[in-house]
Amino acid sequence: MKSSTRFTLLAIIAQPFVAATLRAEDKVDFEKTILPIFEEKCMSCHRAEYKTPEGRTKKPKGELRMDDAKLFMEGGESGDTVVAGKPEKSKLVELIELDAEHDDVMPPKDGPLPKEDIAAIKKWIEEGASFGNWTATKFDAEGKKVAE
Repeated sequence: MKSSTRFTLLAIIAQPFVAATLRAEDKVDFEKTILPIFEEKCMSCHRAEYKTPEGRTKKPKGELRMDDAKLFMEGGESGDTVVAGKPEKSKLVELIELDAEHDDVMPPKDGPLPKEDIAAIKKWIEEGASFGNWTATKFDAEGKKVAE
């Protein structure tokens, strides 16, 4: 196999992996990078109050809403969740960086976030914690995301 063919084949195979890696010079796109993390790992506990099929009322844990940009930035019972430009002063970063055994680690289910997700969240906060065009994620009564 010629070296140019080998290089082309390698480039085609590696492309999805390169695209998935956040480079230092790239600005974090909230909707593409951060929102999927929040929707998968955080919003089941940190979203608008709702009733379970059994009729129980579920309120957002820690009074923190992560399903709405404005409410997210208002924070919860622990105060500011994110301090734009300052990940080291952001409660969110503090909680996602705790050891897996710590009682307050977030998310509490399925262990801590992968290091890549934590790095992306920290970079997003460092860059100013912009939500871009996203304002909120809607859920139905059963907690399933509603397509917009």
